[in-house]
Amino acid sequence: MGAPYLLLEIFGTQCSHCIAQAPIMNNLFNLVQQDAKLSKKIKFLSVGAGDNKFAVTMFGKFYKVPFPLLPDPDTKITKKVDILGTPTTLLLNKKGKVIELHVGAIESAEGFFKKLKAHVK
Repeated sequence: MGAPYLLLEIFGTQCSHCIAQAPIMNNLFNLVQQDAKLSKKIKFLSVGAGDNKFAVTMFGKFYKVPFPLLPDPDTKITKKVDILGTPTTLLLNKKGKVIELHVGAIESAEGFFKKLKAHVK
């Protein structure tokens, strides 16, 4: 992983809430990158639940996603995380323990950024 924490977003390319969340996640990524402490401690990864490589690549290009996107066409990764729906955003530590769980669209990058700052020491 290369960092003590992973911010994992489970999304769907056809999910309207995930589409609405895309610019918010981009903004959240930028906020983390601008923070000297957090930028070294949190990596971002989004997994396209049920989506193939083409769909995930096009989603990333269209919404100018600045962090890695991974297709999960057979939902193997998604099933291991045991989510209820998309979007779901998790902050995991190096051991894979869920530190923060958010089901549904994140409404504010700034608000979620504050949660990250509170968890990441």
